[in-house]
Amino acid sequence: MIRRILLLSGSISFSVFSAVTMAHASTINVTTLQDEDGENLKSCSLREAIKASGSKAAYGGCIAGQRDYTDTIQLTTETYTLTKGELVLKGDMVILGGTDVDIFSLDPITGTSPRRPAVVTKIVAASGSRIFNSTASNDQINLSNMILSGGVAADFGGSIRAGGLVTLYRVQINGATGNKQGGAIYLEG
Repeated sequence: MIRRILLLSGSISFSVFSAVTMAHASTINVTTLQDEDGENLKSCSLREAIKASGSKAAYGGCIAGQRDYTDTIQLTTETYTLTKGELVLKGDMVILGGTDVDIFSLDPITGTSPRRPAVVTKIVAASGSRIFNSTASNDQINLSNMILSGGVAADFGGSIRAGGLVTLYRVQINGATGNKQGGAIYLEG
């Protein structure tokens, strides 16, 4: 009888351990270029993906973000034009632009293959608005492989107004203005 109890307790602990190690952050794939905000359940916009990640609940056509993890929002190699104002971030997240890799071309600088991909994903600010704002939550913003175009703020940070850590990798910021300070980026946190 004791042997059965020990064997059973070992099986239970293995099952619990397996379930815990299988949890991971969500990758939310943006499937539309439109700036939607919950009105279309068949597609996932950038705005909806940010809300799904921040709230950890499905929103619009996007899957829910994973609790206690930093989610990744994956964009394609297209242009996303915002029409509904700035994107308010609530929760740490990674936003990745798409890459256009040509494995057969040599890099002109290193002479090795593959050639470094050009930055082609673009986010265009809504008229008279900045692109990202994380000051309400003081959360971390991680952006990679994208161009942030435009962005106007009456106060601080024309493209990004950050309340927390900002990490940029292969990000270009063009044409952003802040009327008080931080033409492109203003760090408050």
